[in-house]
Amino acid sequence: MRTRALVLAAVACGLVAAALLAVVVPAADRSAADAAGDPLAAPTAAAADPARPAHAPAWHQPPLGRGGMLIDGRPRIVTRVDDPAGGPDWALRAFPARRTWRDRRGLVVQPPDRCLQLGRLDGGRFGWVDGRNVFRPVGLGQVGAPLQCRPRAWSRWEPSRPERLTRVAGPAGGPVEPLETVAWGFDGRSGRLALRVGGALERETRVEYRVPDPDGGTAWGVPSTATRGRARCLGHLGRVAGRHVGWIDARLGVLRPIAATRDGRACATSPGQEPTRERPLLTIAAVDPGMRAGPGIAARRAARRTLRGRTTIVGIAHPDVVAVTLVTPRDVRTLTPSPREHVFAAVYDGVFPTGGIEVRARMRDGTVRRHPAGPFTP
Repeated sequence: MRTRALVLAAVACGLVAAALLAVVVPAADRSAADAAGDPLAAPTAAAADPARPAHAPAWHQPPLGRGGMLIDGRPRIVTRVDDPAGGPDWALRAFPARRTWRDRRGLVVQPPDRCLQLGRLDGGRFGWVDGRNVFRPVGLGQVGAPLQCRPRAWSRWEPSRPERLTRVAGPAGGPVEPLETVAWGFDGRSGRLALRVGGALERETRVEYRVPDPDGGTAWGVPSTATRGRARCLGHLGRVAGRHVGWIDARLGVLRPIAATRDGRACATSPGQEPTRERPLLTIAAVDPGMRAGPGIAARRAARRTLRGRTTIVGIAHPDVVAVTLVTPRDVRTLTPSPREHVFAAVYDGVFPTGGIEVRARMRDGTVRRHPAGPFTP
């Protein structure tokens, strides 16, 4: 009887403790704890006021003359623009510098370049605000903020174009989202400067084909800048943030667009390289065996039990192709090309150490054309 009474008392104490805990722990903390118990749940990102960025120390700069750059004069702020989101002002900082390297003759110093650095002004300090809304001061050098250097003589015969980049943010293990796009740098033969933030820049590209990431991270996509009456102009496969496709710099929290190859636009084909009915598919396959994980790039690989590395296949199909089937040592996938530019793509986790990849095109008349796209080895 005494034992039974002790058990009942212990149960009652446990219920009281649980009730007190439910009162003391806020509901938001309980929901966060519940989400943490799901290995596939995307972590939530803390909201941040763009006008009040957190502060952190500057990144380490290599000693002057040893990091491939020798500063040749004092810096000055040459352009300043308000931030549409209410954050610190955008600014261009200019300074002269010389490229340096070492060979058997010792330190080699090139003629002076005109360098521009994109940054933000917070309390009079030049720095950078990353995707986590953290401001870091930036010293003179190549670390901490986007930088362009241009030999003065180049302006005479080679017109320059402003560089575009998109600030991105997102949880450590999930896909990133675009914040704002900036066009900055040298513009034209005259060497004039350009700095534009947001506005029409957000609407000047489109994602022609989108592919999910095997790890649940930032999606992959193929950009398109094709217009009626002009040759097709498609970019290479990259990461997607909103309407932008490029490569993610996790430290700066920016997405850099795919490099242009013709008329300032990223192009996957050139005149004479178009699919035909006899050869209805143009495919490009690539392997990255040791792809590194990073914020918003490769998320929760261990939890999802995906393989390290990536195998990507991108192609353009003839308009008469109604479906594309990829046959790999792991699976069979059937894709529908995009209706506008007839693009298709696939992203696999890991690589295929043995066997090959076959790409099959099913035509409107029911015939099937087969093309190899492998094999691959790590």
